[in-house]
Amino acid sequence: MRQHYINKIANICDYLAGWKGDYIAGVDGNQLLERYLIKGANRAADALSPEQLLANCTEMSMDVSRLVFYHCDLGPTNILVDVSTGSLGIIDWELAGFVPIEWVRTKFRLSPGMDLSHGDDDAKRDWRRKVAQQLEKLGYNDALNGWCRFQGSK
Repeated sequence: MRQHYINKIANICDYLAGWKGDYIAGVDGNQLLERYLIKGANRAADALSPEQLLANCTEMSMDVSRLVFYHCDLGPTNILVDVSTGSLGIIDWELAGFVPIEWVRTKFRLSPGMDLSHGDDDAKRDWRRKVAQQLEKLGYNDALNGWCRFQGSK
């Protein structure tokens, strides 16, 4: 049954990616509150501005010419499941916005906030690992290496 929901989330990501944007930004065209796209713990007022996020994503070698709509926080606590019908609902859209297409899969590859809350470390990571694998099957690349280089640079 878990694979059913993994497939659904990947397909929802793919559906949302059909909506294109002109800027790396929240739905209002202003700051995208995605702290994984900034270096370290930068708290500067403009750290999340569309201009700064564009510079950061470019430095991470992401394709900034293809910006897609993404929820940005599809961890298990933001997915409501009705096992009787197989349907699901998604909550907490405050991080949603337009991002480079690689970010969709990259976020699943690196964010412990998308881990399950029970089991050993491997079992906890299983959700995000499998969603990332399903997104890869749908043709999504990631920018994990570029993100790691960006975070490691001064």
